[in-house]
Amino acid sequence: MTQPINATQLSRRTKSSRDSCSHVLNELLIYELVACLNPAARCSRLYWLTSLGHRCREKLCPKSSIPKPIPNLTKAEWILYGAVCFSHRSAVIKTLHKPLQSAKIKRIATFLIPDLKLSANNVREVVQFLKTGGIVNTVYISGKAHPRYRLTKLGEQLKTLLLMADSGVVR
Repeated sequence: MTQPINATQLSRRTKSSRDSCSHVLNELLIYELVACLNPAARCSRLYWLTSLGHRCREKLCPKSSIPKPIPNLTKAEWILYGAVCFSHRSAVIKTLHKPLQSAKIKRIATFLIPDLKLSANNVREVVQFLKTGGIVNTVYISGKAHPRYRLTKLGEQLKTLLLMADSGVVR
């Protein structure tokens, strides 16, 4: 575990059921090998290795070249990360590579993720949620009727984490 992870991301990475991954994370929590970064969340709780967890990982994998992770986000930003792990929210964030309007975000997201059920209204609601979290801001382009949306610096950090979690890439 090189970054905070939730049960869904762990199940995708290990190809195990979400329930079994959730059970394993709860067991690791009991033995204080992981800590929950957003315990108040009802869904998408994020887990991170504790110092004891790091020591156990080093003993189990002594030749592993995995660097010891250093979280670079605040506690509030990890809570936001947990909130954006849901499919529609993460799809909108992953799609934003330049200022785009809602309809374009929808077209790109549904092209990249064919089984995603997303409407332009869903996108607008997600964008409003992301704006309140400081993840997205509005860009007005002169001569254009509709506003565009782009990721803030925080949004770029969260996008990187989401892409890393999807691919299982070690940072």
